[in-house]
Amino acid sequence: MYKTMHKIRKTYTSTLFHNGVNISIVKDMLGHADGAIHLRHYIYNIKNDEETDDLVRIALSGNKNIETGNQIKIEI
Repeated sequence: MYKTMHKIRKTYTSTLFHNGVNISIVKDMLGHADGAIHLRHYIYNIKNDEETDDLVRIALSGNKNIETGNQIKIEI
């Protein structure tokens, strides 16, 4: 599979952001002056549908422990 440098930058940026790296740090690492550029053009959802649904349930419940299937996910 071939990926352009632009696609690699998008994957890199999205992975950093979704793993908790502050947008201002990501912005500085990529050499942009404005973090909003990343939110509009670089960051996309790297989770599958089930993981996305779990994250939404956690965010809306206010509860850090959410049972998903046979597992309990605990946010630290």
